[in-house]
Amino acid sequence: TCEMVDIKNRRLFLKRSKCPNIQLTDLFLGAVVNVHSRQLTISDFGDDFTRLKLQSKKEHTLGIIKPNCVSKLGEIFDHVLLEGLSICNLRMITLTTKEASKFYEEHQGKPFFHDLVVFMTEGPIIVFELIGEKAISRWRELLGPTDSTLARQD
Repeated sequence: TCEMVDIKNRRLFLKRSKCPNIQLTDLFLGAVVNVHSRQLTISDFGDDFTRLKLQSKKEHTLGIIKPNCVSKLGEIFDHVLLEGLSICNLRMITLTTKEASKFYEEHQGKPFFHDLVVFMTEGPIIVFELIGEKAISRWRELLGPTDSTLARQD
């Protein structure tokens, strides 16, 4: 069952009713659900109890396929989907030097910063949102070691 609350006016919008087309996995912030022929975007939770129960279920994280791996996109996404994560908001972009420098500004002043910026701007990258239970730790586990020479040995 589902119940909807108008957050702005703080009143009940839809009394508790059966919604057979909505699954628990569909309920996360930013999700678009269809309730009684109305397309609705979930923007907040109705109360603290619901927030505690559902927010921990779904984590969101940023995924980036770097220029040297764009050709292996299908293979990478197969692994992501087999892990049970959802891929949303997918974009193929080419970063400018300014954008790459801003994104990696935490590494500014480190010896590898310039090479990193050059590498990230040498071709298109794929950026996307990953959604799932423990998405951040599962994505990191899929990525393996940060050092690509160590990753090749595994």
